[in-house]
Amino acid sequence: MIVPRVALVTHGFEIGGGVPAVARWLQSKMRQSSYAVDVIDLATSWRDPASRRLSSPTTWIKPSLLSNGVDKEHLRCGSNVAEIEFMRYRPRRELTLHLAKYDIIQVVAGTPAWAAVVRRSKKPIVLQAATIACWERARKNETLPLGRSLISKLVEPRVAAAERAGMKASHFFMAENSAMVDYARDLRHRNVVLAPPGIDTLRFSEPSDRDWTGYILSVCRLADPRKGLERLIAAYQRIVDHDRSVPDLVIAGKGKLSLSVEDRIRASGLGGRIRIISDVPPSELMNLYWDASVFIQTSYEEGLGLSVLEAMSCGLPVVATETDGSRETVANGETGYLVPQRHGEDRVIEGLAMSILSVFYGRGPAMGRAGRKRCEEKFSSDATFAKYRSVYEKLLCNAEEARMTERYS
Repeated sequence: MIVPRVALVTHGFEIGGGVPAVARWLQSKMRQSSYAVDVIDLATSWRDPASRRLSSPTTWIKPSLLSNGVDKEHLRCGSNVAEIEFMRYRPRRELTLHLAKYDIIQVVAGTPAWAAVVRRSKKPIVLQAATIACWERARKNETLPLGRSLISKLVEPRVAAAERAGMKASHFFMAENSAMVDYARDLRHRNVVLAPPGIDTLRFSEPSDRDWTGYILSVCRLADPRKGLERLIAAYQRIVDHDRSVPDLVIAGKGKLSLSVEDRIRASGLGGRIRIISDVPPSELMNLYWDASVFIQTSYEEGLGLSVLEAMSCGLPVVATETDGSRETVANGETGYLVPQRHGEDRVIEGLAMSILSVFYGRGPAMGRAGRKRCEEKFSSDATFAKYRSVYEKLLCNAEEARMTERYS
């Protein structure tokens, strides 16, 4: 039996976050389905040690942009002139040659621009992406210093061009949400599949006996301005103003809080009721979900939001700002509440606060059960990976038919 070989091309694999989490999920499911999978981790910043950098002349003589990662099935791929963002989306000749030994190239990325790196390969490309750069960076650019914000806006057209090139190169586009389906169809992509990643519903399970007076929980990258932690603190302050008997707030995740969020906590006077847990080990994440009574996500933008799915799978009702991702995951009024963002920041903060109080005073347990059921039916690993496996089988079948036609023609 010939084992199909897949190159899983992604970025930030060793750093953590949503994209690496999806890449690891796909890697695991493909291996369970008897695919041989190698990870190729692309450079994401000017500091990348595998890259050639203008600021470091000693890297100019680097013989190769490819280097070994943490194990034999993990390869790092640097960039030329890594300081310039759009250069990281350009093809590398040695990577193109390396990809010739695979049957399928699976790109898992934040935006479609990363697929432009592999566009010169003659192998079928499957692209999975959650958003596009102009959506993702709208809030982040507002928080950057003026110089960096101007640079980001200047390179935006080049990044958008790379995104279009990545979409054009892909044979199948696996969209995490409906907004990305519309984006792909606007570009007249022929093979678009709504295919969010899945959750291990056996691992992320409901506790046998939940204390519905447990804390309010949020899990995210703590330093990311897109997560809206300042308005989370403001919403919690309003919750306490309405009812001082509500439980504490726990904010957990990777990294450390920004100074602005720390200042907001101090100004709220609620520091004794807000607990920050940095760099939560995966082994402890489950207990955080189990001991909570409601999950809150206050993001300005989300392509999907895996922490929401993890919370729902653990039987938690979810209150979230309305994003492309949360519209996909949360059934408003059934598994939790979605708070619109189009009416201004004060309305968002008030909506978050009132929605949390509604969960506590109303249908929290029923919403938690409905969320768990929704995850099992729509977002379990087996249900979601079935779409990917179907695409892989079709591409492998097409490749085999092409080989047979060539052989006998």
